[in-house]
Amino acid sequence: MLDLVRINSLDDFLAHHAATATVRSAREDEEFSLVQESDLFTVPAQCYVCARPRHLAVRFTSEERTANRLPNWREHLLCPGCRLNARLRACFQIFDSMGAPGTIYLPEQRSPFFRLLRERYGTVAGSEFLGPTYCPGQKNWRGLRHEDLALLSFDDASFEAILCFEVYEHIADYPAALRECFRCLKSPGLLMFTVPFLLSSQHNLTRARQRPDRTVEHLFPPEYHTDPFGRRDVLCFHHFGWQLLQELTAIGFHDCHGLLFWSRHFGYLGQESVVFFARK
Repeated sequence: MLDLVRINSLDDFLAHHAATATVRSAREDEEFSLVQESDLFTVPAQCYVCARPRHLAVRFTSEERTANRLPNWREHLLCPGCRLNARLRACFQIFDSMGAPGTIYLPEQRSPFFRLLRERYGTVAGSEFLGPTYCPGQKNWRGLRHEDLALLSFDDASFEAILCFEVYEHIADYPAALRECFRCLKSPGLLMFTVPFLLSSQHNLTRARQRPDRTVEHLFPPEYHTDPFGRRDVLCFHHFGWQLLQELTAIGFHDCHGLLFWSRHFGYLGQESVVFFARK
């Protein structure tokens, strides 16, 4: 019901891609059959998080249809119960299948995912990036904790697991953030994350970079993502390639790999959705 494929490198991915043409074609046909004419439609599936059948919401506008045959399933298929999209529901299920992890850090605090993870496991620390006027570890009037992932305030070896979803691409100095995650993990410890990823590329793509005076130089047209407060103004500095796993290994992580996931039963559609793991 949940298809998982471990991928260790670009060569692994290319070999897998070549060997699964028939399967991928059948899946694409099945996915296409689910698309409806209206901009908003639903797809029935079993929500693992809610543990019940749900009608998962998809938005696929006429403008998007002119450029794409299928929706961006990864970021849609929103469950009306848990409020998680396909990517996050899959990550929740995969993480849940790994057993009780102990203490967890999640660099988000306002999200449904944080709330659900804390309800499930209890020992979950969360934070938001509240801006440069806050000090690491400082809380605002709402009780939200400020952390900069590239300069965390936590002690060494604070957590058994760090889960980081769609964050590293927004950090100009993402290697500093990876090093901080390594420092704050216990040994053994697990880093689980998703990022915008170029599956057919060995190299990362730098879309923008920060100058020494902290101004931004754009190398490609600016790409902005929505932040946890609903503002679509978070700049994407990077899209990543397989060199990212080599960078994790150089920091000290081991068993660095991706998991491709797909499931019609659970509503995890999209041909090549991937979540990454690295261990300390």
